[in-house]
Amino acid sequence: MANKIKVAIAEDHYMVRQGMISLLKLEDELDVVFDVANGQELLDRLNEQPVDILLLDLDMPVLSGEKVLPIISEEYPHMGIIIVSMHYVTDLIYRCVAQGAKGFLPKQSDFELVIDAIHSVIDKGFYFDS
Repeated sequence: MANKIKVAIAEDHYMVRQGMISLLKLEDELDVVFDVANGQELLDRLNEQPVDILLLDLDMPVLSGEKVLPIISEEYPHMGIIIVSMHYVTDLIYRCVAQGAKGFLPKQSDFELVIDAIHSVIDKGFYFDS
């Protein structure tokens, strides 16, 4: 594929982040261009390297995903932000969507669902399961 989907991961747990990277690298059409452990690192890196898809954890140190979400949505409106969180509750999902998230996945999701969500956000502009 000529134009790979550029993906960034913002997740404070190193093992989770490395696991996601390893699995995403198995997909030929995806390119993990960077990963960070907190929201401030994310803002710094996005200034240097724009991405198509951001997999964003909400609970991170320094600057949380919840605080950085509206900033990123405003500065990078064409970026597809998919929240990946252990907190899978309706009011939080609605709040994240209102702040610019294009998808929301529980951390216990199957890897195939993550890939489906990425493609859905790229193709349709959103991803939400039933």
